[in-house]
Amino acid sequence: MMAFRIESSGVVLPDDKFVDELLDDAKDWAGTNGLCMRSREQPWSSDVVEIMPFTLFPSPVPRNLFDEAMSLQKVMNELYYRVACDKDFIVACLADLAVADPFIANLLDIYLSVMNCAGHEDRVFLNVQRADYMFHQAEASANRLLVLKQVEVNNISAGLAAIGPVCSKLHQRTLRRARCPYETQGSLAVNSSINVVSIGLFEAWKAYGRSKAAVIFMVEDNPRNIADQRLIEYQFDLLSKSTVAVFRLKLSESAERLQMTKSSLYLVPEDVEIAVVYFRTGYSPDHFDGDSAWRTLRLIETSKAIKCPWVGFHLAGTKKVQQMLCNPENLNRFVQDAQTRRRILSVTMPMFGFDKSTSNDDWNSIVSQVALEPTGYVLKPSREGGGHNFYANDMVDLLKSCEQTERHAYILMKKIKPPEHRNVFVKSNVEWKLQSCASELGIFGFLLGNMREIFDQRDGTFILRTKLHAENEGGLMRGTACVDSPFIY
Repeated sequence: MMAFRIESSGVVLPDDKFVDELLDDAKDWAGTNGLCMRSREQPWSSDVVEIMPFTLFPSPVPRNLFDEAMSLQKVMNELYYRVACDKDFIVACLADLAVADPFIANLLDIYLSVMNCAGHEDRVFLNVQRADYMFHQAEASANRLLVLKQVEVNNISAGLAAIGPVCSKLHQRTLRRARCPYETQGSLAVNSSINVVSIGLFEAWKAYGRSKAAVIFMVEDNPRNIADQRLIEYQFDLLSKSTVAVFRLKLSESAERLQMTKSSLYLVPEDVEIAVVYFRTGYSPDHFDGDSAWRTLRLIETSKAIKCPWVGFHLAGTKKVQQMLCNPENLNRFVQDAQTRRRILSVTMPMFGFDKSTSNDDWNSIVSQVALEPTGYVLKPSREGGGHNFYANDMVDLLKSCEQTERHAYILMKKIKPPEHRNVFVKSNVEWKLQSCASELGIFGFLLGNMREIFDQRDGTFILRTKLHAENEGGLMRGTACVDSPFIY
């Protein structure tokens, strides 16, 4: 019988029976170790949960690209720290976008309020960042070598930090049960045992300096990805030895539960001072059900509670800022070292932004170019949060119909062309199938500091997400992607 192995092109399976023997154990292990989520039918309740979609085996990732992505994390966090603190740059970048997008306009207004607060330079903040990359087949290079390219940077509600280590442990078990040689098992990338989000939240709580102060997880009304949030909370409890109160608060209910006294934030009726507010919501307009939610966000942002993230990092994570940082002149403003600038620019794809300076001739030229090669580009809304992108003919139709002000809300990006590999997707109540797929690597890190200095920053947690190669969008909650872990070759 042919031996099981993992190649650069994916898994090679001896036969179907080999997979069947591994499958039940993998599902049981996933369900009992937190690799699960609430059902689509009952997202408000944990009474019914299902396994989170995962790959049965780890997926191949080139060692040099994995190492480069890991080594870039502190560089990226420091870059976006400097951007978030630069009021002139943020305003210049986002002024036209704010005209086109009321959501960004509200965030920008709150940002300016924070920057006008007395002593704002000394307010401590925490950023948990996930920088996402794919492996691009560079057509111009010899033998179409793979190069690392950045998809986006997430500075708010960067999910799956706690799921990454769980998925790594699942794949360790699967490889052992598949009787892989020790050297094969050793090719599985080692994830952090405690995710960096929990560590960052604990360090932020300590930095606040009040032993009785609590932490708030600000959540949406019906979060399906409950295991990721809870695992972060439970690991925070381990770090704090369960001496710190943690409250889960829905953004839609926060107006009635939060108040500020002399710049300190309190939860009522408990009358508990809040040290840290960790946002797992607030990145999309539909998270704000009216003016009360916006007033509450302003209250939180202007308080001295440590925000994860504060609104400056949220705005710095927009696609418009990402596009502006592709310009070497803009990058020079924040990164002094020439080699570091080259490393950052080497992972960027060509991106095009549209503002008042974009002439009709320039716009028509871009639209014509995209129409000639519609599969070579992706049109992205500038705000954080991912998804909602436009591809192929839908993208061309939208570009042709855009009014001048509407254009400001989008960024055009050359499409990354990842290689195909094979893996087995495991989903609830779906027969397994060997799939042709592509992977996206997310690297987590946290940065704790204020506008004057960085106190602490760490990385070490990662997640691989794998989608069908033919799919444009790889959303986990949409069912078009699986959690995965890197098999280094």
